[in-house]
Amino acid sequence: YTCDCDSGYVLDTASTVCVDLDECAADYSNECDQNCTNTIGGYRCSCNQGYQLGSDGHKCDDINECSKSPGVCQQLCSNNDGGYHCSCRDGYEIQVDDNSLCYEAVGMNIEITIPMNVNNKNLREQMGKDYLELKQIVIPALRYIFSIHLLGFIDCKVTQMRKGSLIVDATASIDRNINPIAPSDMVEAIILLFENGLTINGTHYNVDVKVGNVFVNHTTDKCLILNAIEPCKDEQHCVKDSTTGKVSCKGQPEDSVNVPLAVGLGVGLPLGIALIVALSAAYFYKQKLKAEKRVHHREDQYNENDRTSTPETMSNLTLGEGDTLKTSGKMADKLSLYP
Repeated sequence: YTCDCDSGYVLDTASTVCVDLDECAADYSNECDQNCTNTIGGYRCSCNQGYQLGSDGHKCDDINECSKSPGVCQQLCSNNDGGYHCSCRDGYEIQVDDNSLCYEAVGMNIEITIPMNVNNKNLREQMGKDYLELKQIVIPALRYIFSIHLLGFIDCKVTQMRKGSLIVDATASIDRNINPIAPSDMVEAIILLFENGLTINGTHYNVDVKVGNVFVNHTTDKCLILNAIEPCKDEQHCVKDSTTGKVSCKGQPEDSVNVPLAVGLGVGLPLGIALIVALSAAYFYKQKLKAEKRVHHREDQYNENDRTSTPETMSNLTLGEGDTLKTSGKMADKLSLYP
């Protein structure tokens, strides 16, 4: 006789007993696309995160996370093999602590010159040891100075470092939803950075600061710094608050003296026209009453004094050739009043 085993088992020739076959072992092949889990008499396939098991039970298909509802990203989603990537629309940035969320960002690019001797440092290789070590001590110093002066401060990133003492190009970001006057506060923070300097690794340094093409010093116009951070819109201009000393962009609707003029014209002009119409109507009505009173007065007068024509007087009236009959009294007046 011969012994045989069911699928998923193998014959132990020494004992003629069927034992489980580990299909997931390296010595055997299986049809799993990614992961294999051995079971008694068989095996089970599974997939890595970002994939789902196909209908055949072996193949792993990519999951399109961007098609899920609700969406996995607050704004923009890009699907890739085994995962996805969130991004934000213009004017927004990914939150540091949650890369699925975006915040309305106000950013400023600044150049800071630190009188630090870095002649023996290799700053051309951004992934090199010297560059990374310097970056590791500069970023915390910048984050500290901005975090204490900027409400809604999110992060400060160093984009480049180069020699000339140590020149650092950095970008600071603020959440506008938390701080609606972020550009104004950035101006103040930059001036304080110039005035107070930086403490790096326990050593204090006086620094030079540049925003865009504006070099910051004790006499720099704050409006120049503001417009280097975020230019005022066409209908706006930079205004300095007389109480706080802060600068901000103000628009014509709030500051222009034409606003009360426009309001006055909008309300007063229709009222003036209505008044003129009312006065004109009253004048003509008054004139009409005067004319009616004059007619009534004359009618009353002639009712009392008018002479009555008789056949005798009419018979004594002789008209010569070319003569015209003239009327007098009440009839004459009526003809003049009602031509």
